[in-house]
Amino acid sequence: MLLNYFKITYRNLLTNKGVSAINIIGLALGIACSIVLFLFILDELNFDVFNKKASQTYRLYVHSSINNEEANNAKTAPPAGPTLVQILPEVLTQTRIGYFGVHDLRYKDKVFRENSIYTADSTYFDVFTLPFIHGDPSIALKNPNSIVLTETMARKYFGPENPTGKSLLVDGTNSYQITGVMKDFPTKSHFRCDFLLSMSTYPEVNQQNWLQGNYSTYIVLKEGVDPTRVEHKMQQAIFARLGPEIEKALGISMQQFLANGNVFEYRMQPLLSIYLHAKRQYNIDPNTEWGNARIGDSMYVSIFSVVALFILLIAVMNFVNLSTARSEKRAKEVGIRKAIGSSRLKLMGQFTTESILLTGLSVLVALCLVQLMLPGFNQLAGRQLTLPLFYQCVYPSVATCFYAHRRPAGRKLSSLFFIVFSTGRGLKIGRTKKKILLT
Repeated sequence: MLLNYFKITYRNLLTNKGVSAINIIGLALGIACSIVLFLFILDELNFDVFNKKASQTYRLYVHSSINNEEANNAKTAPPAGPTLVQILPEVLTQTRIGYFGVHDLRYKDKVFRENSIYTADSTYFDVFTLPFIHGDPSIALKNPNSIVLTETMARKYFGPENPTGKSLLVDGTNSYQITGVMKDFPTKSHFRCDFLLSMSTYPEVNQQNWLQGNYSTYIVLKEGVDPTRVEHKMQQAIFARLGPEIEKALGISMQQFLANGNVFEYRMQPLLSIYLHAKRQYNIDPNTEWGNARIGDSMYVSIFSVVALFILLIAVMNFVNLSTARSEKRAKEVGIRKAIGSSRLKLMGQFTTESILLTGLSVLVALCLVQLMLPGFNQLAGRQLTLPLFYQCVYPSVATCFYAHRRPAGRKLSSLFFIVFSTGRGLKIGRTKKKILLT
């Protein structure tokens, strides 16, 4: 029986080439556009998920309101991270990132001016998951004057050879020993750089100045810890250390500072929310982010989600309407089938099968269109989107099939026999005047 359904569907496609082509192409265009937009949305939602401890990692930021001027700063004081590790048992580890600036790097006769150079604690690779090609990540940034390169920079300066143990000369004066080569930062990382220098090279990082804001600080909490409770304990601990600093800088006590309506406190932001929600949900000043940081906007994700669903809905409605419009032309076929004993269930199966087959053809055409569209879209959006067949194609296809035949022509046609029967009228067949009497 199923083979018979396929044969009838094939014949109907050949008989109505124009309408079938419009139906298939219209649905295919809607599915293709929706798939491309959904791929973009999923790409936006998957930033920083490559880190093994991403769900436990938080970035500290400073919330302040002084003289009615509110601000949220992504930079924190140097002692913030180490202090929290010492006094809060819930904090597993921490790391800080600082900017080194623009410098000339030399190896033999190769000299390049680099601006993507940052400093980091030796615990950096305990917080962030970055595979190493050469070297040991646990000790790569432990000693002063150590430097870790990305794979691209290693090829740029040293070609295919292993550069560990060799040195780079910075500005012709300071020499940094290469202790590791790591894979390039993933494209879905909110922070990327080309070089990481050991934080221990700079003694000023040990200064106990709580009013400075020179470093990005990340902490990793132990599993099962309540982050809200940790944030409250953190604020109490830092409050006790900020008081003397504020009194020294402003000449007033911390209690008087707060009584005047001012606020200066540390807060925590989940790592997985930095890319999309730093701007709108946490109101962090973009000027306090590093130049190499990538910050998105959750509003665009919402807009593209609505647009993708709207396009898919229009395509499905168009598919259903065109199928329904053809129903009157097939009323004679349904009448004959009912007259010779075909049940309503079998008729619905026939038309449902046709809807699924048409949708399947539309999906195949849509996949081809997506493959043609992605290179141009990637170039326009600066992305590297690919097409995973199951998650991004099978699910939309099944959903589309479901909604496309929620009201197939078959349901309408299979009921037509009972309408004619109840009115006691006959059904004309072809161009003849013969009638099948439905009594």
